[in-house]
Amino acid sequence: MKRSFIFSIAAAMLIAACNTSSADKKKTEAAVITSASYRVENGWAYRILVNDKLYIQQDFIPAISGHRAFPSKSSAENIAGLVVKKMQRHEKPFITPEELLKAGAISNK
Repeated sequence: MKRSFIFSIAAAMLIAACNTSSADKKKTEAAVITSASYRVENGWAYRILVNDKLYIQQDFIPAISGHRAFPSKSSAENIAGLVVKKMQRHEKPFITPEELLKAGAISNK
């Protein structure tokens, strides 16, 4: 009798753990990810919001040395859009120098 009681409790805990992880996964899939560009000193920057909460605030161009603002609103928006797409695909939101070149955020000088 005692063994069946312990087994029942263990089974209930296992089922509860499985249900919780699938619920957490559904929350992640339903996340609304948006971006917004804004003016900063000497250029542009962007923010990434997840369910209307600040997730990333990028005041300078990532993946390069120094702290330079994006040269144009469109370059900040292009990179922000790329970050949003990566996050929607459950990828790490890292940006490479090649992606910055393609978006016009940096030049190949």
